[in-house]
Amino acid sequence: MNFLRSSILLNIAAPILLGHFSRLMAGLFLIKAIAVSLGAHGVGRLANLMMLATLMLSFSAGGVSNAIAKYVAEYSDNNEQLISFYTALYKYVVISIAVAVLLFSLLAIYFKDIFFLQFSNLQVILTLSISYLATSVYVVGIGILNGLKKYWSACISISIGSLLAVWMTHELISIDNYKGAQFSILFFSAVPVLSLIIVLIKIKIWSNFTIVNSSPFRIGKLVNFSLMQCVSVVAMPLADFLVRKHLLTLSGVDFVGNWQGALRISAAYTSLFIAIFSAYFVPKFSILSSDLVLIHTWKMLRYISIIYIPVGCCVYVLSEFFVELILSPDFKLVIDNIGYMLFADYFKLMAYGLGFVLISRAKSKTVIIFEVLQMAIYIASVFSITEIFGFSSVFLSLPVISIAYFLLMMATFRIVIRTDL
Repeated sequence: MNFLRSSILLNIAAPILLGHFSRLMAGLFLIKAIAVSLGAHGVGRLANLMMLATLMLSFSAGGVSNAIAKYVAEYSDNNEQLISFYTALYKYVVISIAVAVLLFSLLAIYFKDIFFLQFSNLQVILTLSISYLATSVYVVGIGILNGLKKYWSACISISIGSLLAVWMTHELISIDNYKGAQFSILFFSAVPVLSLIIVLIKIKIWSNFTIVNSSPFRIGKLVNFSLMQCVSVVAMPLADFLVRKHLLTLSGVDFVGNWQGALRISAAYTSLFIAIFSAYFVPKFSILSSDLVLIHTWKMLRYISIIYIPVGCCVYVLSEFFVELILSPDFKLVIDNIGYMLFADYFKLMAYGLGFVLISRAKSKTVIIFEVLQMAIYIASVFSITEIFGFSSVFLSLPVISIAYFLLMMATFRIVIRTDL
């Protein structure tokens, strides 16, 4: 048993955490560089572009990153099915890239004044196209490596790519603060594709990409995952946009910058947990029999608590140090309200863990309903609390949102999973 635990720690947990910790550090460096060079006001001005970059990353490769890990894991012992899946994936991703680049370019040009500063239409199109294409290739490659359980290969690729992203951010922002920051935001997730391609060639992953006749049903499975991701991609960024607009009307750019800074910090460290959910738990739960799903789910939630609670307490005690390290002393509101954020993130991660189990079981309708429900709770809570207590109380809405979302997810999860037994 001790040998098994040591093997899991060394071959699974260590590479996943190490790889995504390096990505987390690179992301924090990006936030820090923008915060120091532009201040809270600058972060507020670039908030919509950050949202666009997050949206692009979430829908890269058609939004099927979890599907890739799931089905590669399921078909890894059947080479014919695996090759057939790769073929379907190749066709689907090519089409989705073409459609997404067109839509993102039209969106960015039409709302250029909202997303970009000092960019021409041609610069917008070229930047978005190159960034989205590279990020899609990166997402597909990492998904395949995770599905094949080649966690150390993924770790090496992510770590080297993170170093490249840090170097790029430093160089671009040192050349031109605002324009450099915008390029850094858009290319942050695209640059690691350079290291990924080298790793994929090294392990000869391309040998499995043989074109064969694939089943339309398999394409249909990918469409279901795209629909789940599409709702997720649209719901929360739209909610963030409406909330920022509401706060901007009530307070001003500096307050929105503090709010955005808090959300970016939250997204940064919760991404470590989400990386584990996606890289390890999605492939694992997809091949479990239905009677074992509930047992392993409760174990997963227990592990989240064991890890998060002491880490969250340390961050709270040292909140001033961490916020000034990650952002700058300008973000005083984040320091004053970080307790609400940490408390909320605990329940949010528990709910996300349940959500990823549903994704691994391809419960697309349930996932879509809860994405819309989360958006509705988020908007309603923020608007209600700020109307009653004023804009400065907006951080109080975070625990309300997360606890309500988790309780609803927990109740529904038990019902949905038990129907499979």
